[in-house]
Amino acid sequence: MTTYFDTPLATQQQSASQPQIRTNFSTANTVFNKDHYAFSDLTGNAGHHQVIQSPVQSAHAIPTTNPELYGMQDSSNIGVLQYSRAPSQTTGNALPTPLSSFSSPIVGQTLANGSSVNILDFSGLTLCIANVYAFSTVTIYPLSTTVFWKGSSFAYFPYSTSNSVALTDSGSTLSIKNISGNDFTASLYWTIEFVRIQTSSLV
Repeated sequence: MTTYFDTPLATQQQSASQPQIRTNFSTANTVFNKDHYAFSDLTGNAGHHQVIQSPVQSAHAIPTTNPELYGMQDSSNIGVLQYSRAPSQTTGNALPTPLSSFSSPIVGQTLANGSSVNILDFSGLTLCIANVYAFSTVTIYPLSTTVFWKGSSFAYFPYSTSNSVALTDSGSTLSIKNISGNDFTASLYWTIEFVRIQTSSLV
């Protein structure tokens, strides 16, 4: 993408700088359109955000003046998450706050009665606090609980079961078990809402 950063020069003729300036305006419109409505948008949305992309960082941000939003992958099992971090490094709110959740596929999962499905391997995380929600559309007993991963074991509050599903674990892997007495046919859904994630490299 051609850009002329030094035009117009004081010595340039208008006939020379005019096409370069036009090219710069065209390039600016294209670049701005990446996350925003383009300058040339005629719907009234010109200048507004369409999306906000956060290129993945190699380490968590350490802001010194303003809070920052950024993308970061702490675990390949979870993938890239969106984070927010405040600049107050000496207080509790300086920890990165995960803004993304981790969920089951859009289509409900099938799970036979008495069977389990692994939902996330927490290995690589030294500490994690997350709210877990799980339910089947064929039952009336959803599960909502907080999971604490302590680096080597899990704890649950207030409970790890409902009348239809249960959270179980083996090593660092968290699973959901069907305890409803009936098969779930394309009807199981779950979401992990991260509250706190820490790794050994976090500063």
